[in-house]
Amino acid sequence: MGAETDKEELQYEDSYIGSGSKDGLGIKEISLKHFHKAMLEGSKEMTEGGVTRRLIDGHLVELPVPNQREIFINCVQMVRIALAPQFLSCKEEKIKEKFTQFDKELADLNKAYHNKLDEVETAYKDRNIIKNPMLKQTRIQEYNHNISHLDNALELKRVELHKKLLEALSLLLNDLGYFDEIGTVGVFDYGDEEKKEK
Repeated sequence: MGAETDKEELQYEDSYIGSGSKDGLGIKEISLKHFHKAMLEGSKEMTEGGVTRRLIDGHLVELPVPNQREIFINCVQMVRIALAPQFLSCKEEKIKEKFTQFDKELADLNKAYHNKLDEVETAYKDRNIIKNPMLKQTRIQEYNHNISHLDNALELKRVELHKKLLEALSLLLNDLGYFDEIGTVGVFDYGDEEKKEK
């Protein structure tokens, strides 16, 4: 799996060689590069991350599993940062409304999460002062389970929100004409040998 990932990343980086100007990548190339990366990461399974155990050469080995949700979210955020100057000059109100709606929904989501977090903290505030060892362990396990459930739900909702943001960013890129300009084909070309031969 690691070798395939490394190959994919290498192909991804190589696809941009020669696509920029002599002075380096322009804002168009940078934006499309990050957009493409976000699309790739968004198409993968949204794993939670953690550790997996595998038997390798007779030995049980722990291997880290990346948090694909955070990877995708970070990629989308980089697209938005790259397009910040272009967004300020965007005159399409429907596109701007999508960004405003995203910001509102994200703020509401974070607020709801912290409210639920406070509820759990209040419900299990006695977890560390209970004298009965068995009851104390049970309370701590219940607390950790509830926190893990809240964190997992938050991440999944953030992923869905950032998919909406990526859609808005796609509309902005299209409005800017970035998908139609000559010279951007290489950004989405993985170097298909059959295409090169033609």
